[in-house]
Parts: sequence; C-alpha cells; structure tokens
Amino acid sequence: MCNLQCEHCLRGCRQLVNIERDYLRSFFNQVSSVGYLVFSGGEPSLNTKAIVYSLELMKQYRITLDYFGIVTNGIRLKPEFAQACKDLYNYSDIKSLCSLQLSNDYYHLKQRKYDDSLVNHFPFYRKRNQKDGDRIEKQLHREGKGESIPHAAVRSSTISRHSYNFPSRAFLYLNALGMIVNGVDWSYDNQDDHIICPVDELTNYYSQKFNVS
Repeated sequence: MCNLQCEHCLRGCRQLVNIERDYLRSFFNQVSSVGYLVFSGGEPSLNTKAIVYSLELMKQYRITLDYFGIVTNGIRLKPEFAQACKDLYNYSDIKSLCSLQLSNDYYHLKQRKYDDSLVNHFPFYRKRNQKDGDRIEKQLHREGKGESIPHAAVRSSTISRHSYNFPSRAFLYLNALGMIVNGVDWSYDNQDDHIICPVDELTNYYSQKFNVS
C-alpha cells in the first residue's frame, strides 16, 4: 500500500495489499539469524503491524538481527510507527548501521509535505541521500556480501533453523503475496516472472537446490 502516486515509482501502480501474518511467521520460522532486515513497499508506515509482528517473531524464535533499514515518505506518520522503529533499533546488534530514511525528493514533495517530528530525534534517522545508498550497495556487492539467492554459494555458516546450511550472505526477498522473489527492484506487474518459490517452500527449495540434507 502507498499514500502517494509517484511518477518515478519502480513498483508501477500502487496496490491495496498488505502482507499476511502467516507469511511472516513462515519466513521467520525458517531462519535463525538476520543480517539486514528491510521493510519496503509501498509505504512501510502504513503497515506498522507487520513491523511489530516481525519483531515479535524474532524475539519468539530467538533470531538475532544485525541491523534494519526503512525508507518512508514521512506523510502522516503515527506514534506507533515511531515506536516500532525505536523497538527495532533497541533489538538490533549493530546500531550504527540501523537506518530510518526520509524520501524527500521532488516526486514526493510535490504531492504532499512530510512531517518528521516524531522521528527526527532518533540517532538512526536521516533524510535520504541517493548517492549514499548507491555507494553502500556497490560496496556490499564488491565484498561479496549480497547475492541473489539462486546464484549464492553454500557457505560454512549455518543460519538455518533446520539441519542444513543456507547461504550465509544471501538476500531473501519476501513480497506481500508470500512469494520469495529473485531481486527487489521489480514492478508489481512483472514480479511473477522472478518468483523463486512460495515462502512455505523455502526450506525445501534450498535442500533441493544445493543438494543438502
């Protein structure tokens, strides 16, 4: 879901869809640690319940979290969203990398004015600098810290809650329809062309893909 209709949006036309709790539970039930957790959209602040529930699941399953990233348009932010971001920050292990960013570019601001008064005091908040984001992403790829999961090699680190190894530095993209997608930068119209498997089949996918048991 989103409360804007930006001309440049890579998602295309907005959809009135929120991720279901069962998809989140299935996902977190299959991992034991999370390096970088991103809530995207749409507009993440419109689905604070998903953020809160994700944190509840990580605590319930004792899943470690290194750090998180959220990008918001800052329009009509509510206290419960600010609290959810604060709770994620407190739970994260690498607080210096936690990030709540405001999209304050031309496309967003020409539609509505943002109000960041609920979050601008957080140490992990800043207004987004696209060059900064591009630099970090390129650095991660140069260091081999981000790979699409079909191409990720099995590493020595075991992060699965089951009896085999996940690739320890693979990106797992879960969309609102409960599908694991190969890459995040797809429009809603063509995500179907890049689906790897339903989230419920993630464990089976890896066991078959990498021939481990």
